[in-house]
Amino acid sequence: MTKWKELTAFLSISLLVSALIYGDALLGRSLLAPLDIGPDVFEHYSFMDEEADGIPENHFISDQFVYDLPLQKVIGDAYDRGEVPWWDPFTYGGRPLLADAHINGTDPVRVLCYLLLPFELAYNWNYVLRGVLIGLGMFLLLRKLGIRFSFSAILGIVYSYAGWYFLFFGHPWIAGAFLYYPYLWLVWFHLSADRPRLAMILGSFLCAGVFFAGNLQSHLYLPTFAALLLAGKGLADRAMPYRLTGIIAVTGVCGALLASTVLWNQVEFFLGNERPVTEMVSYPRSLLNSIFLGASIFPWGTGTFRTLNLGSLFGSSGLSYVLFAGSLVTILNFVGFFRLKARDEKQGDTLVMCRVLVVWFFVMVMTPFLTFYYLRSGALVGMGMIILAGLTLEALCRGKVRISRRALKWGVGLFTMALIALQIAAFVVYPRVRGQVEEMVERAIPSKPGDLSMPALREFQIASFPREVSVLNPETTISAIAIALFFLTMWVGERHRSRLLLAALLLSSGPLLSYYHRFRPKHDIVLWEKLQEGGPSQKAVMAATAEGKRFDEPLMSNAMVLPFAYPAFYGVHAVSGYSALQPESIVKLRGKIEIPEDWQADVVRASGPGEELVLTNTSDGARFRVKEDGRAAKVSLTQMGLNRLQVNMLGEGSQNLVRTDTYYPGWSGSGDATVTLSPLVPCFTDLEGMSGTVMLEYRPISLRYTPYLMALGVVLVLGIGLSAFIRRVGTGGERLRS
Repeated sequence: MTKWKELTAFLSISLLVSALIYGDALLGRSLLAPLDIGPDVFEHYSFMDEEADGIPENHFISDQFVYDLPLQKVIGDAYDRGEVPWWDPFTYGGRPLLADAHINGTDPVRVLCYLLLPFELAYNWNYVLRGVLIGLGMFLLLRKLGIRFSFSAILGIVYSYAGWYFLFFGHPWIAGAFLYYPYLWLVWFHLSADRPRLAMILGSFLCAGVFFAGNLQSHLYLPTFAALLLAGKGLADRAMPYRLTGIIAVTGVCGALLASTVLWNQVEFFLGNERPVTEMVSYPRSLLNSIFLGASIFPWGTGTFRTLNLGSLFGSSGLSYVLFAGSLVTILNFVGFFRLKARDEKQGDTLVMCRVLVVWFFVMVMTPFLTFYYLRSGALVGMGMIILAGLTLEALCRGKVRISRRALKWGVGLFTMALIALQIAAFVVYPRVRGQVEEMVERAIPSKPGDLSMPALREFQIASFPREVSVLNPETTISAIAIALFFLTMWVGERHRSRLLLAALLLSSGPLLSYYHRFRPKHDIVLWEKLQEGGPSQKAVMAATAEGKRFDEPLMSNAMVLPFAYPAFYGVHAVSGYSALQPESIVKLRGKIEIPEDWQADVVRASGPGEELVLTNTSDGARFRVKEDGRAAKVSLTQMGLNRLQVNMLGEGSQNLVRTDTYYPGWSGSGDATVTLSPLVPCFTDLEGMSGTVMLEYRPISLRYTPYLMALGVVLVLGIGLSAFIRRVGTGGERLRS
């Protein structure tokens, strides 16, 4: 098969798998979002589905419903208007939007979808295209390493649907940033050997893609990835690869320059906020983390997202699925890590690099580094695991790796005993201790404000434990058959080994794709249409806060009318919000310093959980106050997109006002008067000389100089390309003269 035929065949397979997994979402008839979280969890969203039973299909990714989906709608609408959504005027009294850590609003794949498709299709195809491109990169890398087409195609698909991606389905910036890593591996460690200048050009754009799609946390993974692979290269060659280090450094710098507008906007936001470092992970707990990661060979044994998960007892729910890529991939990694020897220099370098990635990740989870890297970095070791699995499969087929009969007997025995023990635990032990489990879960149900209480879900999880972890779950049965087939293949000899291994790999991939199919959210587009329209409570709040009034409600968890990011979704200016980073704002300072009540909000929700919605007017104009005496300013407000606010002064003469929206550098004023803006303690803006009609506009301060940095990046890349062209022309001339 030619390379183009292989490429066409893989893309066809990948799109077919996407169609099976995503179904009618590809046509926009459903949305890849957990829409049932609304009616199942939040009291004021029962209008979406009056028959909701309080058991969402996947509560694990509730952040996607309360954060990603509403803000992506805001961002998609902004791009549709031709506006760059730098600012969110609705949550926290206003805050930077694209600079937010988890936004993913400048991901090239996402932006392309928003520009070409209606929102629903764009939101869905963002996931589809990203999965296809991730798998394609891994497929190309495996083929470059000499792995046969059948293994490469299956492993490419497995890589794009593995636990290091599906577990963070609601955090799309993870897959968005890691999309470029297999291509970077190809460019840095293969193309650079023969065509270094082309490698630097392509690598620069790939690094820029990483920065555009990710955030400051995922940006840390890029130099880590480069350093780990360089360490592996050095260990394999016993020499420091200075030339390769230079190529990687150039691509990283050029990529950062090309993406400087986004990158420095994120840095600016980060430096302007206090982000407390979370508690360091203790050694005993981190050791348990590594054990749970090792359970990825058969993760159902620790529970699933549909039942109780043992990892949640240690604050790491779903931990066994971070490295889940099918049971056989885990076994192949164990065999390859300890038994595999390289056939040639190219594979020798790659083998050492893969081992370095695996060792780094397991050491990281057992040390305080986990506090900074998080388990979201799992795709780094995932690359090494998939490649190591491919190399091991090839070596097994060629008879280059042998497993002793004694080791096989131990493997078969341990797996059989574990499988039997799991069935006994599910059908014999668990029914006897279920009462104690129910009591323990009852005590653990959140009761403090801000937590989501889901008692119906808890009961469902308790009841479904035996069904999820035993042979009653087809995923566990098929995975067990795949493992048994692998052991049988190693036992019977080498005559039909390649076909049997292919069959075992296919069987092992089935449960992974099935789990992904169950884990990924997908709900009828009718629910989405109802959500956009809003229910009685949402409409009441929107009517009460018309003309730019600010809204406030307590963090009453399930009873919130506009939970977390939904003020932005419904265009309501609110005190609260939801974000990894927040500037100093009223909601952060409330209780710490004294802020007049009528400066905080115009409309306050005065009801409690389960009570009828009651809205109380507490101010005539909380957002703009007269500086002289603190009374409400006589103004009318018109929101002009996300980044601009038109303020019409209702009266003659000039006044000095206080804007109680969250202060942030980058705002300027223009219009009928020359307005001076300056920060005012604690988190407000001093507006001097307000009269007539004034347009307040936000542009990140970094935009003052980042266009020049981007231009410098373009010049450097063009310079590299021009030097390669001149060198090629010169070489051609020398050949003609000779």
